Amino acid sequence: MATTLTLNGAQSAVVCNLDTYNYTVQNTAAHVCSVSLNVLPPSGITINIKLNGSTKASFSSPAANQQACNLSTTLACSANDVIGVQLTSSTSSDEGLNALKGIIDIHIGNLN
Repeated sequence: MATTLTLNGAQSAVVCNLDTYNYTVQNTAAHVCSVSLNVLPPSGITINIKLNGSTKASFSSPAANQQACNLSTTLACSANDVIGVQLTSSTSSDEGLNALKGIIDIHIGNLN
């Protein structure tokens, strides 16, 4: 299942479960996509940041080794491109609501 992010200028969204979160780019420009998780599922997490389905950045955290994680990348986007953030786990028991907590932030700019 995928969730569409409608940021309406707020530029960030709170997330609390495993899913794919998609944002449709409004303007042709470089965009920064950042994912910050401060509660991780017990069996670990994999984060993929995608542009039009192609993985541009990825991070995996094994269980119990980390309390929080962050992943950011700059993407060269055109209008109507889709930035996707995929949050997955290898264990189906992690699929419940509140299995993780964090923020996805997408804005025009660069990491530099």
